[in-house]
Amino acid sequence: MVRKSELRAKVKEKILLIGDTGVGKTYTCVKIAGFVAGHGKKVVYIDTERGAGRELEALPDEVLENITYVDAPEWDAMQRAVFRNDSCFLKILDGISEVFVASKFWLEDRFIAKGKYQVGESEIEITDREVFTLPWQSYSKVYDFVRKTVHELVKQSPHILVTMHPFGDTETKRSLEADVFRKFDTILELRRTTKQTPPSIVYDAVLRKHRGRPFEAFYAMTNYIDKLKKLFARRMGVEVNDRD
Repeated sequence: MVRKSELRAKVKEKILLIGDTGVGKTYTCVKIAGFVAGHGKKVVYIDTERGAGRELEALPDEVLENITYVDAPEWDAMQRAVFRNDSCFLKILDGISEVFVASKFWLEDRFIAKGKYQVGESEIEITDREVFTLPWQSYSKVYDFVRKTVHELVKQSPHILVTMHPFGDTETKRSLEADVFRKFDTILELRRTTKQTPPSIVYDAVLRKHRGRPFEAFYAMTNYIDKLKKLFARRMGVEVNDRD
């Protein structure tokens, strides 16, 4: 017979935050990183967009001592940081959409260095390196890089928190997005809405997926950061209150 305490120790949180620019994905990651590190747990923060440094800088020194900040905007550094199975409680990848961009640039650089590329049986020379873009038939490799990155990340031992921009509305990109979604147990879609009375901007989230016991129900949550804190507090075995 398995005990609930044993299961709780084995369950790993795999959380994805999805949303457009400016809806609070990085802000949420920094809040959760500070919360976890503030309870003495180690955090690895991989910043692919160089957007988290200023917000992390505001955290107290004693909290930052438990956070390893990895500046990884380039593909090689990004791969090393993601694929390394860090010894930490929480690993944050902010954001996975840059894997798509960085791997695309990396492949383009390889083609440019070679000076040509293959389309079927035809070999095409790259005559203008300044305007060269990745051939359409090579995008499958970019999609595979994204899938592999997610796969390698979620199978590691730490709890995982990842941010992502929507990939797009083509059939192929929707398929890629669905493949990414399958790897996560909790998906929150962050959004920014305007309230008319009184006029104000509200940041909230919609719970798109949550395996196991739901937060409450699938509806907009204005206090989603508090709910994420409680989720991680449960894994840390600590009590939280409204001031945490």
